[in-house]
Amino acid sequence: MRVQKVYEIVYGRMPRPEEIQLAVRFIAGEKAKQKDVSAGMKTLTETAEMGASKKALERATRSDALKAIQNKGDVVERKTLSPWETYAQALLFSNEASYIN
Repeated sequence: MRVQKVYEIVYGRMPRPEEIQLAVRFIAGEKAKQKDVSAGMKTLTETAEMGASKKALERATRSDALKAIQNKGDVVERKTLSPWETYAQALLFSNEASYIN
């Protein structure tokens, strides 16, 4: 089972039965929200791309002295985390993961 493998990797132990139930509910809830989260991420990405384009235009009109110290780079595409990625991230941010031997 996937939950058991995630627990082995993150915590070095097998999950208790109640932890398996919580994991299944969490992942089901994340799957239900996936469409809304994807739509929100699309909006954020479009906003970031517009802002990056505006900054690029501003940089193009500045003097060469200022251009030399400006960071240049592409917009990094942000993808929505899958329900399993979100779950693994939640486990990694837990206190137990922070204090594992």
